[in-house]
Amino acid sequence: MFNRRVVVVFVVLALGFACLSGKAALCADDYSVLLAKVKDFDKTVDFKALRLAYTKTPDYNPYARDNSKDDAMGKALEEKKFEEAIKIAQTILEKNYVHIFAHFVSRVAYKELGDQKKSEYHHFVTSGLIQSILRSGTGLDPKGALLVISTDEEYMILDVLGLKSKMQSTLKVADQTYDKLSVVDRTTGDAGEVFFNVTIPFGWLSRQFEKKG
Repeated sequence: MFNRRVVVVFVVLALGFACLSGKAALCADDYSVLLAKVKDFDKTVDFKALRLAYTKTPDYNPYARDNSKDDAMGKALEEKKFEEAIKIAQTILEKNYVHIFAHFVSRVAYKELGDQKKSEYHHFVTSGLIQSILRSGTGLDPKGALLVISTDEEYMILDVLGLKSKMQSTLKVADQTYDKLSVVDRTTGDAGEVFFNVTIPFGWLSRQFEKKG
């Protein structure tokens, strides 16, 4: 089976965490504006604002990850079926343009197909999305919790940091919700904890229950 952790760690090391910054308001209308800037390869775009604006759109569903598509996309890349990998990635990005793994797969596949321009574009987006999470906090305690909009982002960041989750618990502090993940370093075996602010996805879930009620 395709090992996403290996390739994600590889790409993050290769990116060098270049600085990408900017400011944008956070509403559904702004998502289309920010998305247009991303697609124009505008390096001033604020990827955190893009992610947060996406949560205001009808397509946002933090618990709708299709594991079968992720697996098929990764398998196609592993088997060097690059056109197929890109096709699957595009179906994911049509609904969720902040899907980090789909951009990573696109980056690698386009590079292997010799399309350097498109490879560099998806490299740019992958880097921006990952950095926007890593720069949101230290992850060492609730106050410095990394802000995520889905559980998928949590595990992507653990992969990036070379960590493996051993146990998860959820806690509330005031009006904020956090995931506390007990982790071990995949290389050294050292144990630790990483905190993620999951207020946004939990809020979305609560609203779904209210609608059904």
